[in-house]
Amino acid sequence: MKSVVITIGEDIEVGTFVSKFNDDNGLTGGAPLTVKDFLDFTGSSNLTNRQKIVKTYTPEEQLKWMSGADPTMIKAGIFVRVPLNKTMVEKQLIYGKNQYLKQDNFNAYFNEYQKILQSSDGYYKLESLISHIDRVSIDAQIVNLNVRVWIYSKVLDELIDVSPLVVACNTSKNMAMGAFSITLNPAKSLEFDVEYPTAVNQKGSVNTFNFTGNRDELNADYLEKYIQYNDLVFIRFERLQVEKDDVGYESGQVLKLSTLANPITDPNENPSWYRVWDMMGLVDSVDVTTNFSYTDKSISIKGRDFMKLLSEDGSYFYSYRFMSASDNRFMWMGDENSGVFKRNILTGQFEQYFLNYSLKSIKEYLGFVVNRLSNLGIISSNVFSSYGERLSKLNKVEGIDDENRNLKGVWSIIKFFFDEHINDRVLSGDLGGADGTLLELFNRICQPPFVEIFGDTWIDMFNFTVRQPPFTGESIRSVINDSANYITIENKDLLNLTLGYDTTSYAWYQVTPSDTSTGEEGKTTAANIPVVFLPQIAEVFGNKRLQISDIYLYTGALKGQEQIGDIDFISQAILNDLLFLIESFVYLPFTRKGTIQINGDRRIKVGTFIRLDATDELYYVTGVDNSLTIGSNIDRVTTIQVERGMRWDLIKGVDTGEVRMARNPRTNTVGLGFEKARTTVIDQNKTVPVRYSYFNIVNTEELRKSILENRRTGNAFNSSSMIKSDFNINEDVFEYMLKRRYL
Repeated sequence: MKSVVITIGEDIEVGTFVSKFNDDNGLTGGAPLTVKDFLDFTGSSNLTNRQKIVKTYTPEEQLKWMSGADPTMIKAGIFVRVPLNKTMVEKQLIYGKNQYLKQDNFNAYFNEYQKILQSSDGYYKLESLISHIDRVSIDAQIVNLNVRVWIYSKVLDELIDVSPLVVACNTSKNMAMGAFSITLNPAKSLEFDVEYPTAVNQKGSVNTFNFTGNRDELNADYLEKYIQYNDLVFIRFERLQVEKDDVGYESGQVLKLSTLANPITDPNENPSWYRVWDMMGLVDSVDVTTNFSYTDKSISIKGRDFMKLLSEDGSYFYSYRFMSASDNRFMWMGDENSGVFKRNILTGQFEQYFLNYSLKSIKEYLGFVVNRLSNLGIISSNVFSSYGERLSKLNKVEGIDDENRNLKGVWSIIKFFFDEHINDRVLSGDLGGADGTLLELFNRICQPPFVEIFGDTWIDMFNFTVRQPPFTGESIRSVINDSANYITIENKDLLNLTLGYDTTSYAWYQVTPSDTSTGEEGKTTAANIPVVFLPQIAEVFGNKRLQISDIYLYTGALKGQEQIGDIDFISQAILNDLLFLIESFVYLPFTRKGTIQINGDRRIKVGTFIRLDATDELYYVTGVDNSLTIGSNIDRVTTIQVERGMRWDLIKGVDTGEVRMARNPRTNTVGLGFEKARTTVIDQNKTVPVRYSYFNIVNTEELRKSILENRRTGNAFNSSSMIKSDFNINEDVFEYMLKRRYL
């Protein structure tokens, strides 16, 4: 019978544990687990749960906690194994679809706001004109360069437009964090001396500022008085065709709060135009620089995007329900109705996320964490009231009523998008220690390289994308099959290229189950998990190993009551992730990475793809810097950090007409610890065509077929089998890539 390994987080009575397990998994009215069945159960272990528990007792504890031959208490920190019957499996299958998860069916995932923009025919820079002069090889490109910066001041309780004061503006974004820096001229007020129309829906201004007053005292700037830590900032560089510039000014540079929201009331409909921000963030510092030599003054505002909420906000959870009932009583010196109390004190209905023993999806865990932190909104929720029904709500989780699902403040304009493919990944046990930053909690739930999470500004929302990294062959091919999935960089926009081949390479691939899901018996499971060694990689690039501890289980692997052969569901999940690692990393030495500098293009974001026309390559974007400097010259540049640069033709695959002799599987064993199924027969004299591609370097499909065939027939993994590892590498493709015959 299948089972799940559970980490015991605190001392608990055996009867209480079994009762809670039945309640958590909906077994109370069906086929509940009994105390006797639990204590007698061994799973794939040689020890019963009874024996495991008793082994942890001291002689004194045996006298205290034994009832005949049975223990009555389970100590914290040990692992027990609980059977999964059909009722529990159906209860726990949150999104399970496939009996066995196949990585090569996974297309690249993009969030909905990103899809809206990149598929829009107006997603390009406004007023861009190319003039081809007859018989003269000169191209003139005219680009409308401007910047818009809006700031919500908590002191003023107003949204102000400081765009006319901007001297320089820089944004920097990578997968972990976004930052901005804005340099402004000083102003005595937001009522400028002269305003004049410059173009349709635009205005210019003349701003004068007296450095000193009548008694030679320094005049204070308006912004240094009213902009402070954690004020809200919106930044946009040049206007896109899909945007309009009409805004509602109440007086001077003060804006109506309603101008924040895009012109849409129904969240399921798209407006004809959008207000698209490049970065939404919170202020870190406001610094004033005064130069007495040149009688000059400037204001510098620095901050970070909403990822700041995760990196700076510490989580300190106290289980009030249990502490208040203990001998050392917990005393809360404050209002139990306050958001801080609700955020940090687990009052009972949420302790199940820390102290229960059922399987949970990534979405469930993140929903719990967001709920606990969203009580601190930083900015008043009223600021975003014009968003209407588009305001975010907490994902439905057990214990949260609909009326309590409204998110507070900044969190109301933050949305989470989940790749459907990660729905098949679940975590067992609890979150562990909850102390630390919220970013640490997020990263604990979303384990790279299997799952990635990153946040960025899209349109007028901040979106968190949780997905499987789009690095497999099927994912990359799905990107190039639709031009809306990437931004093309044309030669006319290139300023500088610094590119070189990636030096990341691994000859050994190993995935081991995490102790949180397998415990002490993980050592037994790990012995049945293959270690794939690629000697050709080692000889050329070095003998380096990629070893990952896998914290996930698959819902699909839990279906049914019996194991197939000797392959338990943990082994199946680990083997599947092993293939994912090989397919995602083995081609890296043959790809390029580096820096691309271009004329300003705000459309390019982290986690997206670009096509470089000059080299006909596809690149994955890991960092974007946008800068605008207004002085004697106007300088607008975008600098992009890229990796996994692949030639377009080698993504699709190149057929040169070459053939090779088919291998005889009976003379080769797959690097998985078992022989390939003997029912498959290949004529040794048969030739097969050679197809050159990044995703044909390793025979991952042959490995997959072998896994599925052995799983279907019930053949056991035999870790003592000889491994002939040259079966894994397509040597023709490897040599083609290594010698760069495509150049």
